[in-house]
Amino acid sequence: YQRRVRGSIFLRNFNDMDQGQLVEDKPIGLLILHIIEAKGLPALDLGGSSDPYVAVKFGSDTQVFKSNVVKRSLEPKWDQKFKLLVHKSEKKYHLMFEVWDWDRTTSNDYMGLCEIHIDELIAKPNTTQDYWLDIKDIKNQSKGKLHIQLTLKDKKTLEKWFWYGFVRHFDINNDGLISREELAALLASIESDFKEEEVADMFDKFDANKDGVISYDEFYTLVSASDNPLKSKINNLLIWETALIVYDRDDDSIGSIVLQKRFCDTVAKKGKHKTADDRILVQDRETGTILTEKIPSYIQTAMRLMYATGGGKWVVDKGAVRKILKHLTYQQGKKYSTKESKREIPVFIKFHKLNMDEALNSNPDSYATFNEFFYRKLKPTVRKVTAPEDPKIAVSPADCRLHVFPSLPIAQELWIKGKAFGLPSLLQDPKLEKQYEGCSIVIARLAPQDYHRFHVPVDGIIAERKNPLGNAYFTVNPIAIRNVIDVYSENKRVISLIKTKEFGDVLFIAIGATMVGSIQHTVEVGATVKKGDEYGYFAFGGSTVLLLFEKGRIEFDEDLLLNSSKQLETLVKVGQSLGKAK
Repeated sequence: YQRRVRGSIFLRNFNDMDQGQLVEDKPIGLLILHIIEAKGLPALDLGGSSDPYVAVKFGSDTQVFKSNVVKRSLEPKWDQKFKLLVHKSEKKYHLMFEVWDWDRTTSNDYMGLCEIHIDELIAKPNTTQDYWLDIKDIKNQSKGKLHIQLTLKDKKTLEKWFWYGFVRHFDINNDGLISREELAALLASIESDFKEEEVADMFDKFDANKDGVISYDEFYTLVSASDNPLKSKINNLLIWETALIVYDRDDDSIGSIVLQKRFCDTVAKKGKHKTADDRILVQDRETGTILTEKIPSYIQTAMRLMYATGGGKWVVDKGAVRKILKHLTYQQGKKYSTKESKREIPVFIKFHKLNMDEALNSNPDSYATFNEFFYRKLKPTVRKVTAPEDPKIAVSPADCRLHVFPSLPIAQELWIKGKAFGLPSLLQDPKLEKQYEGCSIVIARLAPQDYHRFHVPVDGIIAERKNPLGNAYFTVNPIAIRNVIDVYSENKRVISLIKTKEFGDVLFIAIGATMVGSIQHTVEVGATVKKGDEYGYFAFGGSTVLLLFEKGRIEFDEDLLLNSSKQLETLVKVGQSLGKAK
């Protein structure tokens, strides 16, 4: 019998059933099917036409692909491509193309069949073969011609495509060369635990001509060898899976796909960095339940780049990680703005168990891109604003994981561990620095699964919005904030000033993070706003809003203060109470 396991087939030898020996039936090639057009089809509808489509079968009566239906045509043009992995046991299979006439009210009408032997393609790998096939009905009579193109890409070709695409993802200068820092980033991205000296040794192995950089050819030569040092981190199955998703369509996505793979359930921490504090725990304000937050793989990658022992650590110390994360952010943002990215929406919804009934547009398939889905709007009724007519109550600016601290020194003692974090580095404005001396602070962290539009926390006027500061894209994950990097002071951020009667001047600071390249505001400067009004949104990734209240102007809610004193984030929703004006 046959049993499919993640795309591979394992065949049990029936002569050795008692021994239970399993032989892995590995893929031997990626088949690209291009169904182009047909000519001379029969008219099967009363109006003298047909609504043809093609059903593709492989080795059995099981349909593996189906083309679109072309309405009222005897010479339809489909121009559709499909991909299929061919395994070792399938070398003798036939690829069958059935042409049908679609009917709305009755059963579909069979036109005919044409087929190709897979071994014809195996004999000429990596060559696109063009066919005009006779469509034969059950009486073996011709019912027209089907135009298709077939290409079988073999293992060696796909491995080279994969590794070149993967290494290119970390070439931040796009010069075709990989520096030591870029190699460290690549190694960290696949959960490498190499120490600094091991990274250096690895670099020397890749750098065959000893010119101080690694060319793509040098990189591929080593990873394609039998003693490939990355073999245990990226196996052949991942290469086949990636090819099935993006080959012949989006080569720039190879690195992004690898970064998104969840190779482990927790952040890879070693030695002295492995503590219970590395878990991200939050308390749901509405239920009181303590939740463990899921950490997406790209956030794990960013943290490994920034804080893990070994390679990632020395990259940060040299500052090169800033350029690397900025590069990865732009790469990811570019990917999630393409129409192909929408296929990741159902996976994201399932992984994070999102409630799409809350969305203004609840149909995942209707979003044009992943980013459009990511900053989706909610129905007006699903988030209630606390005391909407009482301007003395401030509310949460976002669905977020939240901390409140009566003063900045308390925040630094309990939570923000950046060695140089302070008002001068955060605001870069001596006048504001003086005005907010002794200020109270709200830290509203948005995880990727959160609703990513941010809202006004108080009634007032948007008096000023400064030009963006910072150009880094460090992760705002709590494990990162409680390390030595000054995340809030170095990440890209936009500072707005809201003038209010009840709270004085309130600073609203929108901070981008790993994989967040876009901070968009939807309200103009000078506008009068009410708490709960939409103010803007973040594109894909995690992000943070900081609120600074002038000294002595707000009294935070007791439950938020209590959790913050215990270094526990509170899961709150936009519009829920933060505190009241003093």
